[in-house]
Amino acid sequence: MRGAAAPFAGALTRIPVATVGYGPLLEPDVAEAAGVAAEPFWRARGLSPPRWAGLYRELYVDPCPPSLQIAAIEELPALQKMGQAAP
Repeated sequence: MRGAAAPFAGALTRIPVATVGYGPLLEPDVAEAAGVAAEPFWRARGLSPPRWAGLYRELYVDPCPPSLQIAAIEELPALQKMGQAAP
């Protein structure tokens, strides 16, 4: 999963990473599997592996219509709906 590299690179360089979706959020079990697969890379650099490979640690920009989005979207710490003004 290419998307898991950006949070890792951001953590290494201390640069915030925004993730822009392209449809519904990944199912939590898929994101969890990505996190498990990425753990060795985080640990090798002395970093604590974040949940879901860090995919949603920072801002997530959601383009998905609410009627198609999955419930796990509510678990994200920072969410911006595309086309809406920031709070």
